[in-house]
Amino acid sequence: MKTFLLAVSLLLNAGFVTVFALRPTRVPPAFRDYFTFGSGPADAASTGTKRPAGAPVGKAATAHAKLWATLSSDDLATLAARLRAAGFPIYTIRAILQNAVNARYAARMRELAQNDPNAPFWKATNSLGMDPKRLAEYMQLANERSRVMRDLLGNYLYHDSGTLSTAEARQYGGLPQAKIDQLERINQDYSELNNQVRAAMNGITLPEDREKLALLEREKRADLAALLTPEELADYDMRNSPVTARLRPTFDLFKVTEDEFRSIYTIQQAYSDRVDLNGTTFGALTPDERSTFMQQRTAAQKELDAQMHAALGDARYAEFVRDGDRDFQQLNRLAEQQNLPAQVAIDAYNLRDGLSQESNRIFNDASLDYDQKRAALQSLAQNTRTQLVATLGPAASATYLRTADRWLTSVERGGAITFTSTGGTSIRGLPNPNAPRPVAGGTSTIIGTAAGGIITSGDGVFYLGGGTTGSGPTIITAPAPVTAPAPTR
Repeated sequence: MKTFLLAVSLLLNAGFVTVFALRPTRVPPAFRDYFTFGSGPADAASTGTKRPAGAPVGKAATAHAKLWATLSSDDLATLAARLRAAGFPIYTIRAILQNAVNARYAARMRELAQNDPNAPFWKATNSLGMDPKRLAEYMQLANERSRVMRDLLGNYLYHDSGTLSTAEARQYGGLPQAKIDQLERINQDYSELNNQVRAAMNGITLPEDREKLALLEREKRADLAALLTPEELADYDMRNSPVTARLRPTFDLFKVTEDEFRSIYTIQQAYSDRVDLNGTTFGALTPDERSTFMQQRTAAQKELDAQMHAALGDARYAEFVRDGDRDFQQLNRLAEQQNLPAQVAIDAYNLRDGLSQESNRIFNDASLDYDQKRAALQSLAQNTRTQLVATLGPAASATYLRTADRWLTSVERGGAITFTSTGGTSIRGLPNPNAPRPVAGGTSTIIGTAAGGIITSGDGVFYLGGGTTGSGPTIITAPAPVTAPAPTR
């Protein structure tokens, strides 16, 4: 322990001297005699060498150890108090304390974060994220380190004024500092408890583990409710909700007042409370459970769309859906990068919607046979691709078509596509009259992939999970393949 403290003291001493050697104005007037700078002619004459500019000279060269002995302490609170009493500015105090605290945790955190050096290159390394116990200990140390710094510096942890930073103001709103401090302690305490539960799981989640995590969440909510008024808790939830985080990209484009946002948030949060926006482990569900889940989610989504439509009106609702669509957000960024008018992104997005409407009209046209529909859909996709190039220009269209080709190709091959309000897509494939007809009791097969995984069902409907939080699934419909009995002899 003494060796460790000596090493820390030497490290801090070196950092302390370096800070003041480079920035002498940070030294309080009472201590500046310890830091004399410049290159005196006597030094150069006596040694025959030129001393580097900024190196300490005279009695300052021998006084550093005495200075640090006057200020240093193994107790960090005492060190902080001495630095404040000596008149050092807050940014100097923060730098010294940061070095001191980091020195106490760095070695163990570095050891935990180190990948297995003996792992062959063809195998996954035993990384921090793959070891729940190591990750839990690492996070516990990180939380403890943050708590120590917060206790030492309070409001001056991240900034010099002692007031809330911009990020903290966004997170906490108008809460008094005393409640903010208690909030952070609650969050850290429950984060550590969660880490302990997850570490004990060893990568295997059992029903009792889910109940433990759910219990911790209920206890945390109870603690927050005891600390904050109902109004404060509602505001804190809104500012830190995953729903708000999901909506923020939309509001980069869709302009609303704070009152309008609060109204939208209330509707969206109610939907989130009903539906798991982070997705469900479909592989763990039975076919009936999958079907029930999708039906419930579809019904909840329809209610959400209706409520948003009623709250915003026709034009504003259409704008809200468009501005929240990842395709349109990408189009808008491409237009900005290429210095194109904002209307160009809107025109390109409208081409996509036009393709959707026309592909479904062709699909449902009873006057056309299979070959005619297939040819019309192929022509529609090709024309839309040409129009996108003309609208966006060669540079922006080359980038956009790398993602748009996935649905353009679906239409080109005979599909009718519908884009949902949640960013998902639904594709109906033309039934080929020359293909074998499905029989009752047929089974389904996998016909595609998506970021969220594949779920099959016996009715020929294939659900491909959405790629981002809150986005809807891609649904592909096709006849289930024939499952014929074995031939008799």
